[in-house]
Amino acid sequence: MAGRFLHARLLASEFRTADATEADFFFVPIWGRAAAFGPPRQRSKYILQTYEYVRQMWPYWDLNNGTDHLWVITDDHGACDEFNDMKMVKSIENSIFITHFGYTGGRRAYGHPTNAGCFREGHDVVIPPPIPARPEFAITANALRYSDRPTLFFFGGDARMKGSEMYEWGGRNGMDGVPVYSHGVRQLVVQSLSNEPNFTVWAGHQKTYEQDISRAQFCLAPTGAGWGIRVVEEVTRGCIPVIIQDNVTQAFEEILPYAKFSVRVSEADIPRLPEILRNITQSQVQQMRKELSCVWKRLTWSSVYGQIEDEDETQDAFALLMHTLRMRLVAYRSAKISLNLSSNAQDFKLLSACDSLTGISGFEAPDKPTWLLCHVKINGGPDECMAQPKWHFINDFRGRRSWPPGGAAAVSRPNW
Repeated sequence: MAGRFLHARLLASEFRTADATEADFFFVPIWGRAAAFGPPRQRSKYILQTYEYVRQMWPYWDLNNGTDHLWVITDDHGACDEFNDMKMVKSIENSIFITHFGYTGGRRAYGHPTNAGCFREGHDVVIPPPIPARPEFAITANALRYSDRPTLFFFGGDARMKGSEMYEWGGRNGMDGVPVYSHGVRQLVVQSLSNEPNFTVWAGHQKTYEQDISRAQFCLAPTGAGWGIRVVEEVTRGCIPVIIQDNVTQAFEEILPYAKFSVRVSEADIPRLPEILRNITQSQVQQMRKELSCVWKRLTWSSVYGQIEDEDETQDAFALLMHTLRMRLVAYRSAKISLNLSSNAQDFKLLSACDSLTGISGFEAPDKPTWLLCHVKINGGPDECMAQPKWHFINDFRGRRSWPPGGAAAVSRPNW
């Protein structure tokens, strides 16, 4: 799904350029799992075919050996699920992967036979999942951000406990003896903290979910079958995320000050969670809630799904993605001329989620496009503007036509 909406957002973006010579990056418009749903082996074949097509049709891949090409890979375990075909891996390994799962540990923990890494910090990009913020809950959360919340901690949801009907689907033990689903975090929280005073913890699905999350100061943010949606759900409802995801980089973590609006706890410290949370002062809680009032805008796609409160297109996840790509661009250019990268990367960080991107490292969004943006029809439908060149289409493994290739993005200014 992320591949589809991100492609559509880029087509209508001021960062898009119709002149490939002006582009800083090239977006490869495949939809990954959405276009080639099936075993990872099948999706790897789809990616490899796309790579061969792109390289054959255009000269831009070979100019920089694919380093300036962007691939959206949104499988449960991100690139882990695609790294079974070494020919495919070697073909696109220089590119930037845009993913929801920033897992930097070994693959064996998630049941894979090899132990190669799945996410490369400082190279790939983690984006938040495309969850529309439901207005009734976002507005309610906004009203409650500074109010008293009687529950200290909340978790409710699928835990796939041993013996449950869902245990056999993604619940079995991985190669290290830990359950694959959420790497055992949800299961251990339910087992050890269900009876803890002032904790609301339940497994399964209950109608009180929205009420429970809105009454809690802290909410568990584990993984699921791979990447999870809890951080986004919680910040839009004013609950401070307790992130228990060992070796998992969060969405835009290299830019956003996660320590100011969330609590990180290691899996080994789950038994100490009550002690950890009770040692956080109310003053600290209020400061975290203040950050929440801004950070939820950074982790939702308002320019895709629409405005909820007073946010605009310069504040949402798409703006942060462009900001991250600009940071990558500075790093690449600095590397070519042997500059110190640490100071450049530091310049892009937000000290507070409430800070504006404007003015950071020369941030300046390009002017609105003057050309007519076309919405090209799928399956041979007529183009809405005929001035554009004819598009070539790729058939996926089911014989369906994918979006037209091309999606150059200019994230820099001419004077860079």
